[in-house]
Amino acid sequence: MEELIIEYLTGETDAATKEKLLSYLEQSEANRRLFRAYKDLYDAGGMAIDAAESRTDEQWRRFEASSGNDSSIPRLVKTMLRYAAVFLLGIGCFAVYSHLKKSDLPAHTTLIETATGDHTQLTLPDGTKVWMNACSSLSYDNNFGRKDRSVTLKGEAYFEVAHDKSKPFTARTKHLTCHVTGTSFNMYSFEDEANTSVALLEGSVNIKAGAVNCEIAPGEMFVYDKDEKTHTVNRTDVDLMSAWRRGEFVFDNMPFVELAKRLERIFAVRFVFENEEIKKVAFGGTFRSHDTIETIMRVITAGYQLDYQIKERIITIK
Repeated sequence: MEELIIEYLTGETDAATKEKLLSYLEQSEANRRLFRAYKDLYDAGGMAIDAAESRTDEQWRRFEASSGNDSSIPRLVKTMLRYAAVFLLGIGCFAVYSHLKKSDLPAHTTLIETATGDHTQLTLPDGTKVWMNACSSLSYDNNFGRKDRSVTLKGEAYFEVAHDKSKPFTARTKHLTCHVTGTSFNMYSFEDEANTSVALLEGSVNIKAGAVNCEIAPGEMFVYDKDEKTHTVNRTDVDLMSAWRRGEFVFDNMPFVELAKRLERIFAVRFVFENEEIKKVAFGGTFRSHDTIETIMRVITAGYQLDYQIKERIITIK
């Protein structure tokens, strides 16, 4: 099976072989650990085997403990993995074999996803820092940092892009593309919402969306209406609107229907509106990650004659 993994990573497999590998990965966590170790080693493009022996030994002992010293892993593979262990990651999100199931992703694509109610921070191979909000995914292929620096986002992420003029950084969503060199910006693009946006904290960014080609300045937010194919550029407090990466949720004059979608992603709840008019009412406030959905509902409905019910993670607005 090790040979099959190597064939997949080097692009030498056909559809039938990929199915066989996928079946193997679904059998056990030990199989998936072996695959992740090989993939980390492959993505790293080699290993610094002259690293201090004590550090390598320490990392390897941790890996053996987590894998239960699985005797099914061959001796030669263990020798290779001993040095690859320093590349194994545990960052609260996952970038595992699920990319085999994504038909829209090319071979050798790294996929990072966050679940409902989760957010995480990671560093890309070029040193770019990324904070990902709940229900989001970020993908890039194994050419990242070699030929170009291109990522694809679904959901919301905040980027602090490492400066490299020779290789501009490109962030894509389904409806727009951003080109930058060294920049900090927030990108928001969920398929179930009409608007996608880019808000710039510092640096510069060029945005292409349909027939639109626009450059925004720090403190500005570009908003693109996916249905109408129109855009606006507004002044905004970018640090405040991206405060979610610090565990704060800030919203200002936000229609309840939009607020509800964000709360659904944060708290794994579902809103049902029996009162259609309330969808248009705008709310404002600040909450923190330790606040409960019950507390938030009490606060945002204070001052409004609004009746609601929370039952089995379904919030009904009456």
